[in-house]
Amino acid sequence: MNLNNKLYQAGKYQLLVPTYQEDGFVPFRERDGLAIQSEVSEQFEDILGKELFQCLLLVYKDSHNDQPYHNLLHMVCVADIAYQIALASKSEFDVVSLLLAGLFHDSNHSGGFAADDTNIRLATNSLRRVTINAVHYNDEALDEFWKLIVKAQRIIVETEYMNGKFTHEPTTFESMCIRDADLLMVATPYFKDIFFPGLVEEMKVSLGKDFSMTYEDNLNWLKKQVFYTEAGKQMLDETISN
Repeated sequence: MNLNNKLYQAGKYQLLVPTYQEDGFVPFRERDGLAIQSEVSEQFEDILGKELFQCLLLVYKDSHNDQPYHNLLHMVCVADIAYQIALASKSEFDVVSLLLAGLFHDSNHSGGFAADDTNIRLATNSLRRVTINAVHYNDEALDEFWKLIVKAQRIIVETEYMNGKFTHEPTTFESMCIRDADLLMVATPYFKDIFFPGLVEEMKVSLGKDFSMTYEDNLNWLKKQVFYTEAGKQMLDETISN
């Protein structure tokens, strides 16, 4: 199964690419409405439901997701890839907590100005704010919704990367999918022109302006990482072999 081709054959994120290619790193905040409505809603609104999705949009519009790498496009891609990995694995999974974790795992990211434990706290706080907008839910529905938020927050915590390594082992299948997807920006059509230069730019912030990394360096680093799903491993192998 060629996940790489299947994921992006429709060019879901095409609207986001020209602004980056022609104008450099334009903050997503200037285009959040367009990006969210045209890209995220097409992929996820039917799955999450209209009411929950509207709560999510309200938080997105007040968030800063405009870093060169850890931005809205990255979170959308992670959620999309994690969902495709979960489907391909033919395992039971909680689709709502999986997508919420993917769509918020780097929300309000510092872009290299703070350690990742701070980024995780910013992301989980951002996700928690979704419940504030769920005022139309009755008490029973809100209780169930909060359980999904808590589960998604736990998944986000397990993406923490400190001192050159991941802090936690994934403890659920959903967390395995998110962890694999978080490493698979190389499998998207945007890696060389958007994600890779964005990653280098952010690492110069955290490691110093003299930091340098080649595309091959990054591929070699990826080959050394642990992938927890067969679908994730397959996607990496197919990407590297192409």
